[in-house]
Amino acid sequence: MPPENSKRPCRALGNSQLKVSRLCLGAMMFGDQTDEPVAREILAQFREESLRVAQQLGEHFARKGVWLSHFATAWVLAHRAVSAVITGPRTFEQWKEYVSGLNCEITPDDEALGDSLVSPGHPSTPGYNDPAYPWEKRPA
Repeated sequence: MPPENSKRPCRALGNSQLKVSRLCLGAMMFGDQTDEPVAREILAQFREESLRVAQQLGEHFARKGVWLSHFATAWVLAHRAVSAVITGPRTFEQWKEYVSGLNCEITPDDEALGDSLVSPGHPSTPGYNDPAYPWEKRPA
């Protein structure tokens, strides 16, 4: 569940006294806009397990009349170590959708479903390590 003060417009950044907006605008863009063939290539890199989880969450929240992107924003903000979500909308309409996500409430049933689909603290495939970003031990 989101903390009691989750509806406040600002939060303390970590243990500091610095106040930040719960939703921050990240306007950085690398290269050109992705075209459809590149987008399909990127999509093909997603693991089947992750796509199944997204499908199940999407169905659950569609029944509740909630956009999955709104749930994702609320889910991240509900973590006590997270001060803000950095978004990167390309249009004003996308920005309004991100802001709408601040009103999404996570219920105990939502929390239980998320935990049943993905074990807390793990990726959608427990034990999976992305070969593009291998996990390495600290040097001795």
